[in-house]
Amino acid sequence: MAFASAFDCWSFNLPGFIPNVAKKLGMNPKALVKFMWGQYYYNNATKQVSKVMPSTNSQEMFVTFIMDPLVAKYRKIFSEERTLNTAMLREQHTKIKE
Repeated sequence: MAFASAFDCWSFNLPGFIPNVAKKLGMNPKALVKFMWGQYYYNNATKQVSKVMPSTNSQEMFVTFIMDPLVAKYRKIFSEERTLNTAMLREQHTKIKE
């Protein structure tokens, strides 16, 4: 499965992205990729993957480790004061690929 933004000219797939997350968590990338899609949760306290939500505000691993960081990066780069004119907006779109 691949994820992309044609507008911002970036793309990634899970096998290509997982080594970064696996290194952060100290996990085997091949094992981790199996848990990224579906209702699997990572418990920070126990450092384990589970199908049981560790808390009521837990999110699936894909959301926690892929979508949330991506959305945070977009929000940081495209803050209101940085997108006041067209030139600034174009500059911000080039930064999202970094």
